[in-house]
Amino acid sequence: MAEKETSSATSPRPVEYDAQTLKWVRAQTYQSLAGSILNQTTQAASAEKALRTRADTLWLEISSRVTKNGGSAVVAASIADEAVGAEWEQRLGKARTGELDEVYNGALRAAIRCARSLLATSEHAMLMHKLQKKIG
Repeated sequence: MAEKETSSATSPRPVEYDAQTLKWVRAQTYQSLAGSILNQTTQAASAEKALRTRADTLWLEISSRVTKNGGSAVVAASIADEAVGAEWEQRLGKARTGELDEVYNGALRAAIRCARSLLATSEHAMLMHKLQKKIG
C-alpha cells in the first residue's frame, strides 16, 4: 500500500510513493533531488514530484512567517518568491545550487528558536503565577 509523503499540514498536495521510494525521497536534500531530475536518473519522476511539493511547502512556510510577523500578503509573496523562487525553473535552479537547502535549514532553525521562546515564556508565566499564589 502506498504511503503519503507530506512536508507539513499546509502541504499543497500529498504525493503517494511506494515504501522504497518513500524511504529514498525522505533521505534526499533539495540539491540531491534536483540532481536526480537534471541527470534523468531512474528516480527522476519521483524526485520531481517530491521537489515540487517540498518547494511549494517551503514557499508557504516563508510566506506564512512573514505574515505572522506583520507583513502584508504582497510582501510575504515577494519575500517567498525571492527566497524559494516564483516559478518551477527558478526553484529547480535554487535547489541545484543548494540554496533551497539553506533556506529550509534557516526556516527550521527559526521555527526551533520560536518554539524555545514560546516554551520559555510559558514556563516563566507559570512560575510567576505560582509565585503570586504563594505571596498573595
